[in-house]
Amino acid sequence: MAMQRMIIVDDELSTRTGLRDYIDWASYGIQVVGEAADGEGGLALYRELLPDIVITDIKMPKLDGIAFAKRLRESDADVKIVFVSGYDDVDYLKSAMKMDAVDYILKPIDRKELGAVFGKIAKLADSEKRQRELMRQMTAKLHQSVPLLKEKFLHRLITERELTRAELEGQIAFLELRLPLEAEYCVCVLAIDDRQFLLERMPQKEIELISFSIQNICQESIDQFTNGYVFEYRRFMFAAILGFREESEVEALYENLVGLKAKLDDFLTRFLQISISIGVGNPVHEPGLVHRSFDQAEDALQQKLFLGKNRLIRIDQLVSPDAFDYKDVREELDKLEAILKAAEIGSIQRFLEELTERLSRRRNAPIQYCRMIFQDIVALSSRFLAGIHAWTPEQEALEVKVRDDVARLETIAEMNAAIGSYMQAVAQCINEKKTKKSRNVIERIKSLIESRYNENLTIAQIAEEVYLTTTYVCLIFKQETGYTLNEYMTKVRMDRAIDLLKDSSIRLYDICYAIGYSEPGYFSKQFKRYTGLSPSEFRNMHGTSEPEG
Repeated sequence: MAMQRMIIVDDELSTRTGLRDYIDWASYGIQVVGEAADGEGGLALYRELLPDIVITDIKMPKLDGIAFAKRLRESDADVKIVFVSGYDDVDYLKSAMKMDAVDYILKPIDRKELGAVFGKIAKLADSEKRQRELMRQMTAKLHQSVPLLKEKFLHRLITERELTRAELEGQIAFLELRLPLEAEYCVCVLAIDDRQFLLERMPQKEIELISFSIQNICQESIDQFTNGYVFEYRRFMFAAILGFREESEVEALYENLVGLKAKLDDFLTRFLQISISIGVGNPVHEPGLVHRSFDQAEDALQQKLFLGKNRLIRIDQLVSPDAFDYKDVREELDKLEAILKAAEIGSIQRFLEELTERLSRRRNAPIQYCRMIFQDIVALSSRFLAGIHAWTPEQEALEVKVRDDVARLETIAEMNAAIGSYMQAVAQCINEKKTKKSRNVIERIKSLIESRYNENLTIAQIAEEVYLTTTYVCLIFKQETGYTLNEYMTKVRMDRAIDLLKDSSIRLYDICYAIGYSEPGYFSKQFKRYTGLSPSEFRNMHGTSEPEG
């Protein structure tokens, strides 16, 4: 521990000698470095040696102890003063206390009392040393934290509405920011395109490198044409606060931002194959209004949803959007079930195109609402598939993927494309289900005809057996087989007649009745139409003849 340095000021030599030689000052951590016989000498000695402690008499010639202490306090507020006096005077004591004296000791000096006083001084010195060290450490940490404090303050500028002019002035001065109160300011918001996808897939080291590089490129470019600061206020989203002293600087802003974007594009596309979009707010007239320009810059950036990615979008160039009608879009979704029932890809695509066009035309729907609309389309489609028992694990996996994609996609066009692919899979699933159902119905109709062809089976009876209308049965049977029901009935009967005709023991009219005809003549006519031969000609060709009798 460093020794505390002390001088003794007293007009009595014996007192000075006694204080200097008969006290073990080292045991208190104190070193006596000088003496003076009066206040003026003491003041000169103090200025020469700059001691930590001054022990002084009160009654002295030329400059008494009280006046001497007052002069010391004017030079050094921290010096420790101990008064000694042969006068037990209340006024002297009060004057000593006004000088923030450590203590007041009466002559003759008592060693024990003196020891207690300087023991207190030693503790006080140790406490002050710890406080100074703490302040030194805190000052060092504060110095190290200045970049963080600057970024924190800049973040407050873009988000808080109630910063007072005095607070602004104080913070700007303390942080030594180049943000004069009398200047114009504009905020740009820069966002990496597809940021959610990239953040989920990139290593943390690469994320930090990209972030640092973007801020560095931006700051270097900004420094070339104006004063300003850029910082990351959200992962892969950056705010640039630009200040302008001259009107010409504001007029050249857009041209300079085009140059800035070109530099960023060169870096991002050459090394990383990613792009960046920039939104630009309107100028404001003081740093306390920076939040307004920031809000406008974010609004401009949101137009990426409709205009597309990799753009520089100025809020002052955007056309005011029409009022958005949420109810109107919701009513459009009500048409989806009917479209799904038809399961025509063309109809589904037109539905999505019209919905996307409706959202894009108004251009004021928030991105979260647009995502919600497309998520609703997914949900409606999934419920429809479940309703027709066409929901499969494969379809569930597709749904999870498209939901995740829509939650991250940043433009209407991308959302439309993702949903369009999903809806194609849904339509295919519905069509497969319908085809499978139709095939099952066809097989049941065929089985019914093949087992009851010898009856007077009507189309109405067939339709009733498969629980469908006669019109629908006729339609799907023709679509799937190429035959009408009557044609297929005739085919089954004729094929059976051919088999029976090969057996010469069976008479023609028995065959007629066996395959469901009541008139042999009608049977012969139908058979010839089917085979090109009459039943008798067919038998003769195959070496059989009508049995006698």
